[in-house]
Amino acid sequence: MLKKMMPVAAGLMAFLSGSAFADMGLAAGISSDDSAEIRLPIRSQNTIYEPYVSFASISYNSNELFESRKSDDQSFSVGLSVLRVRALQDSLFWQYGIRAGYLQRDGELSAVYGTNIEQNYQTLYSEEKLSGYLVSPRIGVFYSINDKVNLGIDVGYTYQNLSGDLTEVHVSYYDDEPPETYRDAKEDVDVSQWNSFSLIFMRVYF
Repeated sequence: MLKKMMPVAAGLMAFLSGSAFADMGLAAGISSDDSAEIRLPIRSQNTIYEPYVSFASISYNSNELFESRKSDDQSFSVGLSVLRVRALQDSLFWQYGIRAGYLQRDGELSAVYGTNIEQNYQTLYSEEKLSGYLVSPRIGVFYSINDKVNLGIDVGYTYQNLSGDLTEVHVSYYDDEPPETYRDAKEDVDVSQWNSFSLIFMRVYF
């Protein structure tokens, strides 16, 4: 799917950039979901077309008396936003539109439950590899420092529809007995969810 989308995005950019009414630029943003993204805004009259690439890497560690966890999650997304722009005041504008794209998410989790003092505990290792699409209605405001530089914020919701593989391995330990693997399974999963977000961005037009 990713390979199919890239020529479409490249063709759209070439078409719009060839218009006498279009300005091209570069934008960067940081989101509340710990993702960072690069965008290529194409401004044509009161519409902004923004092909984008975003990446997030999140790690989490916790250690408690009867449980410890460690997780690592990475996600990658590529797609296109289409935004309409309206003036609020001099140099202040609001924008609204929608984003659609391809999303890939990989995650690993390892955990230990129980107490090592009694040698009676369980371990869990899981790994997921998911991919699918996202749709994201959004609204935002930005301040135009001049005709070439914008600073702003986006807020909205992202709907994700993902599918792929989930692998889980559960092992139990009890006293001096050999470890017992009581679950070692790989299964197909489907995930559909909504996530809210906010994103701070800067655009610079050439």
